[in-house]
Amino acid sequence: MKNEIRDVMKNVEEIISKLNSLDDILTMAVSIENEGKEFYEKHAIETSNESARDLYNYLAKEEAKHAAYMKAYMTEGDTPIIKTDDITFTPSFSKEFTDNLDELGVLLAALRLERKNEYFYTTLASQAKDKGQQEMFEVLASFEREHYDLIDYMIEDATRFRVES
Repeated sequence: MKNEIRDVMKNVEEIISKLNSLDDILTMAVSIENEGKEFYEKHAIETSNESARDLYNYLAKEEAKHAAYMKAYMTEGDTPIIKTDDITFTPSFSKEFTDNLDELGVLLAALRLERKNEYFYTTLASQAKDKGQQEMFEVLASFEREHYDLIDYMIEDATRFRVES
């Protein structure tokens, strides 16, 4: 299944065209969210940077919420209201990241993951025939955009600090 998920990230339209039903789409999407959760959990465990660990744990919880959101749709035919937790990360993050460029590499990988997931959901929303499904995928795309923007902010802050030093 992991190879399938990587393929989705490489060529969204091709993979979507091979999915035969809404259940196939949602199963794939749940798998993608679970992969993201595992990615963030792995890096939260591996980092010694407290701010990075907090960010990765936050993003892992968000990915778990997204998977639960789609599972609820699969079993109940309706989506629950999910709320993004308030973000409490501060610009002091920058110094910690500039001292460890490996963390910036993880953030760049995370940025790419979130962007491709956003594109996956945006594509599904544009192809949805049902208004409820379209709205569900649009909500998921907006969550991925929020994650992208958060990670981008962290990268921008860290690299700005390096340039200004």
